[in-house]
Amino acid sequence: MQVLTQPWYQIRPLWQGNDQIIKQGLPFNRLSPYWQMFLLGDGAPTRHLQLLTQSEIVVDVVQMVDIGASGDDAPQKFKPSPLPVSVARFG
Repeated sequence: MQVLTQPWYQIRPLWQGNDQIIKQGLPFNRLSPYWQMFLLGDGAPTRHLQLLTQSEIVVDVVQMVDIGASGDDAPQKFKPSPLPVSVARFG
């Protein structure tokens, strides 16, 4: 039995940082904003905007109200569709 040996190709990091530095994002000359959004984003639109603009994003929630089954006087085209049979309601 013959064992083939391959040279070891060490990965040389271009950048590394702790969680606080990663939250700030990378300079665009290190990693494009689109790759940052893909690799460092958490799915939240505010996080995506922060990575794309390299700015702090602040959201002020004016009001959160449970409208229940009410349509909240939305136009008919925005009325919710009935839930599929496979979706269960809890609570």
